[in-house]
Amino acid sequence: MKTMWKNEWSAVAIKLVTVEKETDKCVYIRAPNGRLDRFFKTTEDVAIRDTWEEVRQFLLDVQQKKIGELNRRIKYHQDRYGNIKGMKKPKGVE
Repeated sequence: MKTMWKNEWSAVAIKLVTVEKETDKCVYIRAPNGRLDRFFKTTEDVAIRDTWEEVRQFLLDVQQKKIGELNRRIKYHQDRYGNIKGMKKPKGVE
């Protein structure tokens, strides 16, 4: 057994967990009910790493990527808004 750091996907929190088994891609953590649950070390929003700093950096990278995606969407919609705002009614049409 070893301890690793894991973030909670639904909250801004990083906690220490006890890992009973580890593979290249997964870890197995004992649930409160006694069941051994398997977790991927990396998903879209969750990381399980040896150090707290690694998990924090993962979270920062994920949020930076999401901010970039949102900024691109904002730019697209701002451009579209400008195009619509600049539209003129065709001449000769009532």
